[in-house]
Amino acid sequence: MRPRLAAILPVLAATLAVGLLGLALPGTAAAKSCARQVIDDWSQHGELTRTYPIRCLRAALDQVPEDLRDYSNITDDIQAALQAQLDRRANLDRAKRLGIPDSTKVGPNRSLQVSHPPPSLYRRAIDNLGTTSADSIPIPLLVLASLGGLLLLSAAGMTATRRIKAARAARSTPPDA
Repeated sequence: MRPRLAAILPVLAATLAVGLLGLALPGTAAAKSCARQVIDDWSQHGELTRTYPIRCLRAALDQVPEDLRDYSNITDDIQAALQAQLDRRANLDRAKRLGIPDSTKVGPNRSLQVSHPPPSLYRRAIDNLGTTSADSIPIPLLVLASLGGLLLLSAAGMTATRRIKAARAARSTPPDA
C-alpha cells in the first residue's frame, strides 16, 4: 500500500497547486462600476470609444488612478466627453423648449464614437483571459508564478521521493548481529 501512496502523493500535490492557482487568478466581475468601465475603456484603447452617462464620467474623474492622472491625458479625454454630453443635453433641452422634434432617436450620438478595425486573434485571446481590466494581474506575472510553482512542486516531489527511498532502504537492511 505504501508504494501507491508514494506514487499518488506528487499527483495530489500537483492537483492541489493547480486548484490554488485557479483560485488566485483574477475573475471578471459580473458588474463593474460605470466609472471603472470608463477608465478601462480608456486604458485599453487610449481614448473613449463609447458614450457614457454624465454620472459615470464624473465618477471616473474622481476615481482615476494617480499614475494615469500624472502620466497620461485620461482626465482631459474624460472631461471632453463630459463636456460633449453636457452640450448634447443642453441642445436637447433647447430643442424641446423650441418644439423641435428629437432627431437623436434615429441613432446614438456618434460624436464620440470612433470606428476601429476588428480585434486580432491575439487581442481576442487576451480579452478572453479576463486580464484587460486595469485592476487585473499582468499575464507575464501569471506565467512566471506558474513556472515558479511548478519548480517548487517538482523539488518537493524529488525530496519526498528521496525520503521514501531512504526509509525503504533503512527498513530492508537487516540489523547487525
